Amino acid sequence: MTPQTEVGEVEELEILVLVDNHPGHPGLEPAWGFSALVRAGNLTILFDSGPDPSVLENNVKALNVDLNEVDFAVLSHEHGDHANGFSYVAEVRKGLTVYVPGGARRGVVRWLEGLGFKVKEVPGPTKLAPGVLLTGPVRPSFISEQALVVVVKDMGCAAIVGCSHPGIEHIIPFVYNMTGKRVFLVIGGFHLLGASKDRLYRIARTLERYGVEYLFPIHCTGEEAERFFAQELKDAYKDGHVGTRIVVRAGEVEVKG
Repeated sequence: MTPQTEVGEVEELEILVLVDNHPGHPGLEPAWGFSALVRAGNLTILFDSGPDPSVLENNVKALNVDLNEVDFAVLSHEHGDHANGFSYVAEVRKGLTVYVPGGARRGVVRWLEGLGFKVKEVPGPTKLAPGVLLTGPVRPSFISEQALVVVVKDMGCAAIVGCSHPGIEHIIPFVYNMTGKRVFLVIGGFHLLGASKDRLYRIARTLERYGVEYLFPIHCTGEEAERFFAQELKDAYKDGHVGTRIVVRAGEVEVKG
């Protein structure tokens, strides 16, 4: 797939953080991991499932989410803090299709299949529906990881990432080259614990270069990196946590929770 391919677009996008280690309001449980419910046009997508089935169950119920409405799920990568919650999903939505990145360990694929899911591997950039795409594995890394990309009318791309093991500074240009559109929003883990100031500076410049206006660095990004982006990127930096809801509609972005 190339930028010349018609990627399509959606009119509206909503992202709701179901699991994150940044606490939200009382009644929502934090946990070291990530999961989000993504409504892209008429599709409802579960992106990752967090580390603990009971945490996902608690937060889904507290946020009044009905997993029966989920059309398909995406696993960013095979680590347990993103995959383990699928055992709860299987109780509610057996038979769901789960897209995993090409190169995922056979044991993880067999485990998901054993839970009753239909597993589809994504070898490279793939269009699932108009305006809804998966990157497939972004670049050679010690672990295969993919991002979910939603193209919103009059806005550009929103990228939902898991841990960014291939490097967020590589994922963002990959998304741009895949779609030919600016990346206006990024949310997820950036895996920057212990990252040097030089690398953080390069990442900040990359985010600016590709048009990021809304940056939600959560999960494994690390407090030092979060503080750096808050100071360096000013208004583009946004706090995110369990229960954060982002609504993109008619060229506007609203953040709740």
